[in-house]
Amino acid sequence: MNKANMALGLIVAALLTVGSILRPASAQSSGSTVIDTDFNFESVALAQITAFGQAATTVLSIANQNPMNILATFGRSCPVFVGPGTLLGETSCAWTKVTGEAATQGSTTSQAVDWRGAGQFEFGPGWFVGGGVGTTATSAQMSSGPSSVGRSFSAGTVLKRVDGPWFFSGSFVLSTRTDWNNWPVQLPGGGTAAMTGAVYTFGLGAMVRGAYQIPLDSVYLRPSLETGLQLTSRSALREQGQGRAVTVDPISKALLVITPMLEIGARHDIGALVLRPYLAGGATFLPDNSTNISGTVGATRFSGTAYGQSVLANVEAGLQLYQAKSWETKLEYRLSAADQYLDQLISLRGARYF
Repeated sequence: MNKANMALGLIVAALLTVGSILRPASAQSSGSTVIDTDFNFESVALAQITAFGQAATTVLSIANQNPMNILATFGRSCPVFVGPGTLLGETSCAWTKVTGEAATQGSTTSQAVDWRGAGQFEFGPGWFVGGGVGTTATSAQMSSGPSSVGRSFSAGTVLKRVDGPWFFSGSFVLSTRTDWNNWPVQLPGGGTAAMTGAVYTFGLGAMVRGAYQIPLDSVYLRPSLETGLQLTSRSALREQGQGRAVTVDPISKALLVITPMLEIGARHDIGALVLRPYLAGGATFLPDNSTNISGTVGATRFSGTAYGQSVLANVEAGLQLYQAKSWETKLEYRLSAADQYLDQLISLRGARYF
């Protein structure tokens, strides 16, 4: 297959996924996170298990310290225009980024604040290597009572190749997360007790990204395709407190994540400064976003399955302002949506070019 045919294939795939954003959410997803079990729980126990299942199947969200989100950040670090036109390339840089996020999934709302710092340098013509670290503070609340706060840390590395309009990258990330959970329960004799428990999550992910740019007079089109493999391992949940304790067994899961996108951007020169506004749309496909869950409610054993969204619609918009070989600032907004799922984030980034 020659380069023209490969580019055409990427463009068609991205255009088709942009169209999926215009369909109703119910047409984009096979269903929201649902727990299907072989045991009827009292409502508070089901709420606790549902919260655990949602955390096991949620993707992209920073609040769940998802490796795919971190990998995407590392893979799109320091784009700059090459020469006076609209062809994008890369440059050596150091950058820092702060992100705020709000997400709703079913009856659960979550918030997160994320900080990330990284850098990359060119070690050969068109070849870049980089890495970075980050940390995230999270909180979540279910309408039925369960809540949690969390803290996570991550580190990753990326290798990039730029060849004219072609862009390729491969990235790898490790992450750890601790969630402290709290569930209020009614005691048989009256009154309320707080059931508490901690969950520890280890994640790793690998992603490859390919993009082809079509530069025009003052704008450009850039279809891209990201394919990643996410591996997560969650510890057991062991509640403590005066009420009827819920336990959930450890969970390990491998998940394939495929994200085609189409970006449309422009260039505006303002004296020595360059402004790059851009808008991107696409979808994320999750062929097997389900997780088996088992454990106990008091002395009763249960087993079930948590089903997450299989397709998410994505929209991104941003403004990048920079001075060549000097500095950059960038404001970015992203939305991911499906049936009973909405995730929005806004980020501010600063960079120093070398």
